[in-house]
This record gives sequence, structure tokens and C-alpha cells, in this order.
Amino acid sequence: MKRSIPLLLPLLLVASLMMVGYAWARPAEPAFVDLRPAQEQRLLERVGDSPAPYRRLLRKSYSRTRIRASSEFVNGSYVLNKGAGDNRRFVVFLDVMTRRAGEYGDHLTLHELGHVIDNGFFDAADDERFLDLFRTSPKWRECFETPEGSAAPCVPEQEVLADQLAFYATGKLRFRSSYDVPPLASRAAMGEAIRAGA
Repeated sequence: MKRSIPLLLPLLLVASLMMVGYAWARPAEPAFVDLRPAQEQRLLERVGDSPAPYRRLLRKSYSRTRIRASSEFVNGSYVLNKGAGDNRRFVVFLDVMTRRAGEYGDHLTLHELGHVIDNGFFDAADDERFLDLFRTSPKWRECFETPEGSAAPCVPEQEVLADQLAFYATGKLRFRSSYDVPPLASRAAMGEAIRAGA
């Protein structure tokens, strides 16, 4: 018994160091507000399942991003940008349907987080480069009409880009958000454009 105690101490020390190393090695997470643990996990899995260029940019912004539960049931997801430049912070509100499992939630989550990527890492020249790419699609229209009752007649360019980032991130091309914009670029072309911009 006396011999086992000295052997036990080094093992405990190694185990402790491994746990500390694991905590340091874990990627950062955005700050979550009013989300259930299962919803937080679902959101992290959605990001984790996205292609590496999208995932890398989003993870770089985690320390500046807060994701909040919205009381809206549907179509209540949106992003607020606070500050400017390196001090810019993002608050992402996700409605009840977006926090649930399924294609709606997958697309809308990665659409809203696409706004974080766009605002955090792309400039006006990058946005124009994306639009030039989208214009090569046979499905491109100079005006994607907004749903009836919308303030603007055409879907804003930032929303077109966010939808394309969501198609890229999910790989699910049949789903349509309320903007009804179809996929306008291949996954490979989107990946190249994202890497070029960031």
C-alpha cells in the first residue's frame, strides 16, 4: 500500500495537467444569453458542420459575439452591430423556430452568423466580388422581390450574401428563407471567394 501512494501522485499530476491542457485547447464559444444548453449545443454543431473557411472566420469572431434567444416565434432572427473596426461587437438574436432542430434553423442560424462574418471580415470590395460571382449564375436577378408588405422592393444585397453563406455552410440547397433567393454559386466557388476576402 505504501508503494502505491508515490505512484499515484505522478498519475494525478499528469491527469490534472491533461485537463488544464484540454481546457486551454478547447475553441472559444460565443456568449449565449437565455438559450438552453441543448440549443447552445445545436448552434455549435451547426457551425462545426460547416466548411473550414466559414468555420474559421466565425470562430475568430466568437469573443466579440453574443447570441441571444429572441421571443419571436418565427422570422425574428437578426444581428445588431455595435462599435466600429476592431471594437465592433455583434449581437445575434435567434427566434424560437431558428433555435429548433431542422433545415429552417440550420439555414437561418448560419444566415445570421453569415452577417457576422460579412461585417467582421469583408469590406465593400469583397462584397462587390461576391456580387460579381452571383451575377454569373443563370438564376441571378437584379432584383429579388421582397415578400409583400416589406419596406424595400428588392432583397438587400447583404441579405443575398447572407443567404449564399448559409447555402455554403449547410450544403442544403433546396431550403429557401423568406427572401426566396436561390443558391447562386457552387460550394467550391464560395469557398474560394471567402478565402480571397479573408
